Amino acid sequence: MLQSHVVMLEDPAHLEGAMCLEGVEVHQSTEMFRNIFLTQVQQQLEDLDRELKTHLSKSERCLMLHRDKMSSYMQQAETFFSSEDAGDSEGAARGQQEKDWQEPLHEGHGLSLKDILDSDSEDSQQGDLEGADSPAAGGYWREELVFANKIQELEMAVEERVTAIRPPGDIDEEAEDTRFGDLPAELVVRIFSYLTLQELCESAAPVCRAWYRHAHDPLLWQELDLDFNHDVRAVDLCAMIRGAPLLKVLVMRGRNELTITEVSVFVKYCGMLQQLDMGFCKVLDLTMLHIIVDSCPQLELVNVEGCDSIRDSCLTVLSRLPKLTVLNLSHCTSVTDDGVCHLVRHCPGLTSLNIDGIAWITDNAVQDIAACCPSMRQLYLDGDELTDVSITAVTDSCAQLELLDISFCEGVTDHSVQSIPKLQHLKHLRLKRGMQLSSAVMLHLFRGEALAGLTYLNLTECTAVNNGVVERISKCCAELRELYLCWCWDITEEGLEHIVNNLSKLHHLDLTGLDKISGACLTYVPSTLPHLTYLDLQQCNRVQDEVLSALVSAEPGLTIVDYYGNNVPDLPEQCRS
Repeated sequence: MLQSHVVMLEDPAHLEGAMCLEGVEVHQSTEMFRNIFLTQVQQQLEDLDRELKTHLSKSERCLMLHRDKMSSYMQQAETFFSSEDAGDSEGAARGQQEKDWQEPLHEGHGLSLKDILDSDSEDSQQGDLEGADSPAAGGYWREELVFANKIQELEMAVEERVTAIRPPGDIDEEAEDTRFGDLPAELVVRIFSYLTLQELCESAAPVCRAWYRHAHDPLLWQELDLDFNHDVRAVDLCAMIRGAPLLKVLVMRGRNELTITEVSVFVKYCGMLQQLDMGFCKVLDLTMLHIIVDSCPQLELVNVEGCDSIRDSCLTVLSRLPKLTVLNLSHCTSVTDDGVCHLVRHCPGLTSLNIDGIAWITDNAVQDIAACCPSMRQLYLDGDELTDVSITAVTDSCAQLELLDISFCEGVTDHSVQSIPKLQHLKHLRLKRGMQLSSAVMLHLFRGEALAGLTYLNLTECTAVNNGVVERISKCCAELRELYLCWCWDITEEGLEHIVNNLSKLHHLDLTGLDKISGACLTYVPSTLPHLTYLDLQQCNRVQDEVLSALVSAEPGLTIVDYYGNNVPDLPEQCRS
């Protein structure tokens, strides 16, 4: 019985037949019927997802449309049961559905609904699509036609938009300065390269026809960053990309109005795309990734951090990119060990992988990463479920590693951390919350010159860090640019003096939560730390505000954060000595 209700929404004949139902079914509770129906629709969605690979080999277009199909079912179901009068609801839904189906067929195609149904019947006999001889086949081809119409409409709008932004005919070709006009085109493009894309469009292009041509030179449009404007209309976005045939870098972070139609159109103009940043695009899903991967085979860097809909099946699609070397999956919380393992087994060329913020990644996945990607140079991990097994695997197999970033590594002990000096190319090391690490292993880490090349060190909440460890760090890691020692409570003023007197290349220093330092030695900062631009002293209750204000006055380019998290203001002029 449930299957017949699903079929109803795909075939008008079944809808008409449903109007004739009599007896107990007609009078049963509308709410109960609605719940049963929606449960069946959800089951269909899950079945489609499980059969994804099979359908992909036979019909890529069917794959791109199955999510839209399910969304359409849900909308129709809500409409079908929105009225208390079930009979009226069925009639309204049927009438609207037939109207929606027939409208795109009559606009620009000259086909009737009967023609499409007949065509569906012929196609089913040829076996072009599995299950095409079922009642669902007609619905599939109807939706495919609607989807094709949407793409065609957007493409036409893009072409109209591109034509509309051409320079007006009344702009004088000779309006430009003669001397500037005598410059070689290559030199003009080089000069224009110092302008932002917004300046090119708003300031340079309107000057004259020649400047318009230079401003739209494809060499100047190899990178497009839309992070500053998430509300760009689909037609404007596609028009911009349409005018950038050499586009290599595209940033679309946080674009939550993205549609499958929009993606299908703009990827046609991105054949040379190498880097794609779609971080925090909540609507990015498997279907869109299929379209992108199929159309942009040159992709080397993909960022999908914070995209909730990224799952293991999405990693299967991304693993088809032959040149993929950098992938950011940070906080893609639906990813599991299985997806990561499949990815690294099919992408041995990965050099940078970020899976931080995925708390259930275990040693199994990290072992596969180490074994399959020996050329890894940057690795970000969430250590919530990790043990010494992971650290040992990485230090034994990834000798070229330059960045190792592990958050929440409570399960990591001295046994594995003592092997980190094997990574002699390491420049960035983060061991956040290493609660089980001892002062002895910290001293061991910075005993020789193995970690002398570090420029970034973060030992936040590693409570074993004391003045002795800080002294060893200040002598071993003279190249440090950023140092984080937050909540390392055993550090006193003596440890701060080691930092101030020895780490002359520091730019960023975070000492949040060090309640035993007084800050008296900070008066030497202008001479001993000339490059320091940021100093965080939140929750450092013994540091006097007057000392910080005087330091800001002496170093105007230095930002200092006080106990309460506020930027320290400069001293009033009359208070300066």
